[in-house]
Amino acid sequence: MTVVEADGHNVEPFVVKNVFLYSGETYSMLVKADQDPSRNYWITTYVVGRNATTPPGLGIFDYYPDHPRRSPPSVPPAGPALDNVRARLDQSLAIKACQGFIHAPPATSVRVIVLLNT
Repeated sequence: MTVVEADGHNVEPFVVKNVFLYSGETYSMLVKADQDPSRNYWITTYVVGRNATTPPGLGIFDYYPDHPRRSPPSVPPAGPALDNVRARLDQSLAIKACQGFIHAPPATSVRVIVLLNT
């Protein structure tokens, strides 16, 4: 997958295997559909940074005309390790605004807002 937008802003494209989303965030990604079109593929979501007993969300990436309710011939892929902070940090550091689309911040601020990962 190639990330091309984060929270409504174009970013320099970068390739990822997993995408880490936090509350209120949005990303636009390009998925290259170049696999065997005679089968379906898993799409999975996992909760990281919390108890690993939360079940994954499962979806199926379907190539037409393959039946969309046919399970892929493999098991769903495992998600990133619960404590894999490095992968999350690497994604954050990879996000860079596209040149020409940068809006400068105000010269001064009137308040500080601290956000915590929940």
